[in-house]
Amino acid sequence: MISVAVMAHNEEAGIARALEAILSQDGFGPDDRITVLENGSTDRTAEIVEEIAVNHPAVSLRRIGLGDKANAWSVYTFNVSPSLDADAHVFVDGDVVMRPGSLAAVRTPGVRRTTAIRATAQRQRIRRIDQCRA
Repeated sequence: MISVAVMAHNEEAGIARALEAILSQDGFGPDDRITVLENGSTDRTAEIVEEIAVNHPAVSLRRIGLGDKANAWSVYTFNVSPSLDADAHVFVDGDVVMRPGSLAAVRTPGVRRTTAIRATAQRQRIRRIDQCRA
């Protein structure tokens, strides 16, 4: 199972596109999960995620009052991830549109059980991807 953590602060313009890109991945399986960590948004980010979650049970929303990405990472790491039996945790910003094949690559043999992948973007373009192994 892959768990995708989406950090979202005022992402109403692109969150639907970002989630659809994850959900349409060839590597997105029936047991995979997406947790959107909406942190301190003042726009419709949370409402858009809730609307998508109605039709996609793999998507869940975690509202966090503090608009701080580091705090959102901590909430996921310490409060959300322990309840998941994930083989990999993928961290992505709410304005990132995953390229086709991204999640399939995570499932490739040789990726160790405790793997985290982070992607950040600026204006819908992937700027940096780090893969960390425990």
